[in-house]
Amino acid sequence: MQNTRFLFVRHGESEGNLNNIFLGHTDLDLTELGHSQAELTARYLAEADIDVLYSSDLKRAWQTAEHIAAKKDMSIIADSMFREIYAGVWEGMRYVDIERCYTKEFDIWRNNLGLAVCTKGESVKEVYKRVRAEIFRLAEMYEGMTVCVATHATPIRVLRADALGLDMDNVKASGPANASVTVIDVCDGKLKMVEDGACEHLKGVVTLPNNV
Repeated sequence: MQNTRFLFVRHGESEGNLNNIFLGHTDLDLTELGHSQAELTARYLAEADIDVLYSSDLKRAWQTAEHIAAKKDMSIIADSMFREIYAGVWEGMRYVDIERCYTKEFDIWRNNLGLAVCTKGESVKEVYKRVRAEIFRLAEMYEGMTVCVATHATPIRVLRADALGLDMDNVKASGPANASVTVIDVCDGKLKMVEDGACEHLKGVVTLPNNV
C-alpha cells in the first residue's frame, strides 16, 4: 500500500478564539485576522501537490478552506467527521465560566486532555476514534495521493499524538497554532509525522490557542 499524505490545516482565528469562547460545534465565523492567516496559509500551500481538498462543515474551517481552494482552483468537500469536539453544555460558554461551573471536568481538559469529556458532550477519545476512522477511509480512497483537510484543534491534537507514538494520556491542550499546517502520512495502518504544526509562513500573525 502506498502512503497517503494528509495536510491538516487548523482554521484561522475565529470569533470564538478572539472572545475566549469554547465553540465546539457552535458555528461562528473567522475574524479579520483569521482570514489574513488563512490567506497566508493558502499562499504557503499554493505550490503544494494537493489532489483533493476536504473541510469540516463548520464555518471557521470552511472559510479557511475557501482561501486554499481559491489559490488551487479546487472545490471543497464538506466532511462533518472533521468537526471539532461536541462540547455539550460547554457549547458557546466562556472559558472562565466553564472553569467556574465545571471545575473538575475542566481541570482534566486543561491538564490531561486525552482523558477529557465535555459535560454532556463528546470525549476526546471519541473525537480520536471518529477522525482516525475517517482518515483511514480516505487513505484507502486516495491511496498514493495528497489530501488537504481544514479542521480544528482537537482532531489535529489527537492525530498528532498518534503520529508521534503517544497514547491519549499524553495529549496536551496546547497547539496547533491557528492556520498552521500539520503533515501526516498514513500507510499500513499507521500514522507517521512529517511536519508538526508549521506556522513560519504566518509572518508574525501567529495566534496560539487556549481554546477550540
